[in-house]
Amino acid sequence: MPVNNPSSVERFRLAIIILNYRTPQLVIDCLKSLENQVEVGQDQVIVVDNASGDDSVERLQQTITDHQWFSWVKLLPSAVNGGFSAGNNLGMKAVEAEAYLLLNSDTIVRPNAISCLLEAWKTHPQVGLISPRLEWPDGTPQISCFRYHSPMSQLIDAAATGLITKLLQNYDVPIAVSNLPFEPQWTSFACVLVRREVIEDIGFMDEGYFMYFDDVDYCRRVHQA
Repeated sequence: MPVNNPSSVERFRLAIIILNYRTPQLVIDCLKSLENQVEVGQDQVIVVDNASGDDSVERLQQTITDHQWFSWVKLLPSAVNGGFSAGNNLGMKAVEAEAYLLLNSDTIVRPNAISCLLEAWKTHPQVGLISPRLEWPDGTPQISCFRYHSPMSQLIDAAATGLITKLLQNYDVPIAVSNLPFEPQWTSFACVLVRREVIEDIGFMDEGYFMYFDDVDYCRRVHQA
């Protein structure tokens, strides 16, 4: 399945998709953290405004102009708010790239994080999705890798006791942060690198999910493929 019409869209190495819904300042802070990490001509940032209905489009466009970011940032207003999946799909369909980075508007990208992701993408060609370590502003790691929900995980939630959680830790949905790369069943799509071949193979995200469970569904589809 082609991602887009190659005759009408320039091909980039990396396309970073940032979805905005009434959080223009968060997007601006995120873009500032990307400014020295993208390569003009090779990488493209697409900011999709999900029909915010406020002054987001005007503020974002003015900031792009003021900082002269127009060589690597494009603003794409959506006529409707179709949710997380639809907004990201709109951004991915707007640009041809070898890889797509879905990035939440409330993220600040650490220095060299993009180059690290691209290095992992190059050195592990068999990997379809790559998720980085997520951290709180003080550096404390965030839980961002998970197991699928199961009857045993529901038992853990229902019991809500440390003893049960410890006894059944191999079934608990959240997975403790590791300092070594590993393959979880699914990861948070607050930041995830998607290889182009994955989209060509299984398609875009399911727009039936307005918000939440879209990452679980897509990871499951990737595993199945």
